Amino acid sequence: MDTTLALAVILSSGFFAARLGRLIKLPAVTGYIAAGITLGPMGLGLIDHQGLGVRLEHFNQLALMLIAFGIGEHLEIKRLRSRARLVLTVAAGEIIATATAVGFGTFAALQFSANGVGDIPGGITATALLLAAIAVATAPAATMHVIAELKAGGRLSATILQVVAMDNVCALILFGFSQAAAGQLSGANMPLLPVIAVIISRVVLALLLGGVTGLIIDALVHGLKRRGDMLTIGIALLLLSGETARFTGLSPLLCGMAAGCAIVNRDRRDVRLFRSLNAFEPPIYVLFFTLAGCHLNLESLKIAGWLGIVYFITRVAGKGCGAFIGAAIAGEKTRLRQSLGISLIPQAGLAIGLLVLIESDPSLDAVARIITPIVLSGVLLAELFGPTCTRMAIRRSGEADTGDEEKKKASIIHSNCDLENGISCALVPWRWPRLSPVNPVKGSVLVGASHTATIAGLTRMAALFAHHRRLRLTCAHIHTGGTENNNTETIFNLAENAAAEINYPVETITWPAAAVAEGLIACAREKKSRMLVLGCPLEGTASGFQKVVDQVAAKADFRIVVIRFSGTLHTEKILVPVTGMEELEDLREIIAALAAVGDHRISIVRLLRSDAGDRIIKKIEAKLELWTRDADLTSPVRCRALATDARVEAIDEMAVDHDFIVMNAGSNSLKRYVFGSLASDVARRCHKPMLLIYGDF
Repeated sequence: MDTTLALAVILSSGFFAARLGRLIKLPAVTGYIAAGITLGPMGLGLIDHQGLGVRLEHFNQLALMLIAFGIGEHLEIKRLRSRARLVLTVAAGEIIATATAVGFGTFAALQFSANGVGDIPGGITATALLLAAIAVATAPAATMHVIAELKAGGRLSATILQVVAMDNVCALILFGFSQAAAGQLSGANMPLLPVIAVIISRVVLALLLGGVTGLIIDALVHGLKRRGDMLTIGIALLLLSGETARFTGLSPLLCGMAAGCAIVNRDRRDVRLFRSLNAFEPPIYVLFFTLAGCHLNLESLKIAGWLGIVYFITRVAGKGCGAFIGAAIAGEKTRLRQSLGISLIPQAGLAIGLLVLIESDPSLDAVARIITPIVLSGVLLAELFGPTCTRMAIRRSGEADTGDEEKKKASIIHSNCDLENGISCALVPWRWPRLSPVNPVKGSVLVGASHTATIAGLTRMAALFAHHRRLRLTCAHIHTGGTENNNTETIFNLAENAAAEINYPVETITWPAAAVAEGLIACAREKKSRMLVLGCPLEGTASGFQKVVDQVAAKADFRIVVIRFSGTLHTEKILVPVTGMEELEDLREIIAALAAVGDHRISIVRLLRSDAGDRIIKKIEAKLELWTRDADLTSPVRCRALATDARVEAIDEMAVDHDFIVMNAGSNSLKRYVFGSLASDVARRCHKPMLLIYGDF
């Protein structure tokens, strides 16, 4: 059959089979597989996987990379922390239980089976070990497809995907160990320790390759506006990394998962590529599952006999009992305990890939002849019944949501702000009541005074913080030997005028030091500073300024506030975007200080994942309202939870209606280097004055 005609037949057959399956309450993936069996050698014989199937094999490789990449999206560290105990205990429980049940079950069954493997020294043990390792693998494709079809979102769905990812990583590692042990039992000269070292190194290298690919994709996609451009470069780099992994003997599945994981854990969390792939994936998935059905051979059930049934039953029992016990140890409710195990039944691509590795090992020829039909029969049963079980579990949990549509947001992009040149700070006249000086307590707010263009704005902002906490206000010029005295006098005059305008006393001081960071730290300690206020940039370049901030933050026991000026400094309408309640808590004192003086309107926006439903949004907004009441803010506060694909674009859009942005930049420079900084990305992109906060207060 012509390849183009074959594509038309596969796509149309898969489509109609899925529609028919839905009529009898079966998931679409089961319909695709059934269509493949019908079209394949065991059915009408229209698709021959030895001929035409080979020409369509590249669709399988593309589908596997997209599936693995999609799983990576669900490995967000912040979300994993909240359910780390559940995921780890469930994964450990079902992996151990499955490997044990399949290993002992097939070992006992092989003792009574006349298949010839018992005639090989150590053959039965080697076969049981390999089957135990393969049984751990779970098919991410079928599971992902069912969850996407049901538009499911919740604790069970997220846990399933995270456990599936753990399953496949552990399956690869266990298989490597089992293959080495089986080779030794079969008489092959394979030293165990070197083999273990090779396996671990391959896993680490695959993860590193995927992580680097994800960072490159994130850097390129973040600068694009058109979804088509994102899709093109994203798929190109994913396929390139997958083929690189395959060429070097690494796992493309691990590589794809690591790429998705790297993108979703960046601080700016730009996941538009994942959403762009949603419209591209359906025909690829239809081809993948239908071709998988063509590869399934019903004769394998006859060849494997009752051994295939034993493998399937013991694997299902291990997954179910292990997941139930793990969830019980984690203290989960009964419904989730009962649903997790049956959601992990699907098995396909990785298991078949491991079979290929066994068949390519000359020392395991005899073992491969019995393992192959056993696993293929298990895969056939798992793919026919597994998706239905997963669908049933998710529906029973109440997480299926077929009514919501993906929210679409328009993005307003402004020209990038130059942090290095053209900094000017125009202040709006002070039109609120002048501050009433109070007797300060022990401690101060220190201003790093280095630029005539920014010192007035820094002094005003620092005075608000000092007044709120009843601290002294000190402006310090760090003299490193290259600063002229007349410039210092001008800076101090501007600071005193700005402080006098709002009626708050200010102390000025020149501090000699070999380096700016060293001088700021020494001066802050001498003045017992609780906060250091700096203007960006402090030195000639933004990179030099950030280096100073990181050096001070590494040794400081006070909070660092960086004011980034852009145009006229207004603080009437303040935007506070956060990604978590703990981040908002870190900003409490700053928000309270700004709200305490003048007529301000504050918008607190919690940025959520794009798949957050209305129920989650309302719940988060209620938490924000409760937080504002607890913080006792004097200015009007608007609380909002926003589901978004791209955080920077969402903040940029909201900033249009605000004068000033307050964000937490974090204090760990290494973390910002690896995961990026949402606050820094917004500062580079958004043409608004900003307040960036480092450290603790």
